[in-house]
Amino acid sequence: MRTPQTKLKAIPKGKTDHWSLDWKQIPIKNNDDDPLICIENLHPHIVSRPYYFDQNIKGSLTKCYMRQTVFEKCIQAVTLLRSIYANYALVIYDAWRPTCVQHALFDQFKAETKKNNPTLSDAECIKKTATFVSIPNTDPRCPSPHLTGASVDLTIVNQYKTPLDMGTVFDDFTEKAHTDYYELNASDQYQDIRHNRRLLYHIMTSVGFSNYPYEWWHFDYGNQFWAQSTSSSLAHYSAVTI
Repeated sequence: MRTPQTKLKAIPKGKTDHWSLDWKQIPIKNNDDDPLICIENLHPHIVSRPYYFDQNIKGSLTKCYMRQTVFEKCIQAVTLLRSIYANYALVIYDAWRPTCVQHALFDQFKAETKKNNPTLSDAECIKKTATFVSIPNTDPRCPSPHLTGASVDLTIVNQYKTPLDMGTVFDDFTEKAHTDYYELNASDQYQDIRHNRRLLYHIMTSVGFSNYPYEWWHFDYGNQFWAQSTSSSLAHYSAVTI
């Protein structure tokens, strides 16, 4: 039996059309007072499932870490979620990444991109890969978003701890992963997917996160991705190294 659905507004369309690399030019006033914290067992309805450790990615961590303020925003989001669906929870797949993991992911997905698109030049392959995995960069002026501890990859699980159907798996590298993809197809067969994506999008953006429009699962708070999406003149977080 399907869960009764709360009516939610459509996800804004066309975000990918306006995304650019201008985020790298946004100045950062780093908030050194906002520490990186391990979120393991800090909240009963926010669960860590370190995806890249499960995938045996070199250098990946057994636990998830993020900025303390970002975690507090996640608590606000799950509180909002459970005011709508009392038995739902959030699952965190990834947040802060060590530089070695960013390199490993980029190299892995670049190889897959080349395999699936053999006619692409190396430069074209890098550009296509960078749509889904940022080029590894520790430059304090424009670090890769996940290195800031202010990006989070997550989804919603139901009362049975099963992820809601979002239309693709996490880390899908097709257009179907674009957050608004199912808004562009009004078929009734995608009604549940549209609702689930809207639910995740709205609970996260309602508490201050921005969404990376190429990935329904990726949200930011306070870093340069967030600043670009919210038209903020300043970002608050640079790279974290430990």
